[in-house]
Amino acid sequence: MNTFEKLKRELAPYKNTLVIDDNYKVTRLVDIVDGGEDYYWVVDDMKRLIHQSCVGGWIPLKGFIREEEYNRLVRRWNLNNVEKVH
Repeated sequence: MNTFEKLKRELAPYKNTLVIDDNYKVTRLVDIVDGGEDYYWVVDDMKRLIHQSCVGGWIPLKGFIREEEYNRLVRRWNLNNVEKVH
């Protein structure tokens, strides 16, 4: 299994969930893309979709904070954000 496939598997349980990105901001983890010379996490930062190098990482929130707190965070995210199409 190559690195890209490993990263896709890492992303799978957290796709479209809120995470803390490598800039310590809450973002929505959308996907991973092969940029040719590097792989990129695709994250939604409320303003736009951003490609962040996979050299950096992300910290999952779902399953790591209390479910009611995570759901409250998602509700607030959804009130303040329009989902972008990747």
